[in-house]
Amino acid sequence: MKLIILRGLLGSGKTELANKLAADLGAEVLHIDNFKTQIRKDFPGQYSWTEIKAKAYDSALEYLAKAETNEVPVLVCEELLQDKAFVRRLIDFCQEKGVETSWFRVERSLEKLLELEQTPERAKRPVHNSKEDFENLDREIREIVIPDEKIIDNNGSLSEALLEIENLLGGENLSRELSIETQKIR
Repeated sequence: MKLIILRGLLGSGKTELANKLAADLGAEVLHIDNFKTQIRKDFPGQYSWTEIKAKAYDSALEYLAKAETNEVPVLVCEELLQDKAFVRRLIDFCQEKGVETSWFRVERSLEKLLELEQTPERAKRPVHNSKEDFENLDREIREIVIPDEKIIDNNGSLSEALLEIENLLGGENLSRELSIETQKIR
């Protein structure tokens, strides 16, 4: 299994990039936020934010284990990923299972992130991030050093960032490899 990991601040574009990348590659997508949302929905007020994250991270690793067992050829995972303990667990899992990983940190300028916080669709969210919130999260993300992680500047167009990721992954060669892997499974 190939695991492509996109991490970055809220509003950096990792969700949209993950969806488009997965569509281009015929891959599955793992949005770890979906686990958090489901836990909050199923157990309103029952768990602290720390507990929700821990449960979501456990669920994400279970999902990865099933995907690896079911020989899913490629999986795109996106998440903030500033939690050192979970990143360590994720790296350990991949090493133990022999999962090939490609790490990307998606970045946008603080000005663009703050602009996005003011959009109507973001206004609907229960949490709003301040300049200080973004700076603290960015510091936490940068404290976790991932060997060979590639930085993706997403201040331009989304298609430029997507093309950069696909080129770093091997472009046409990756699509050809995945097609062969998928045929083997069928």
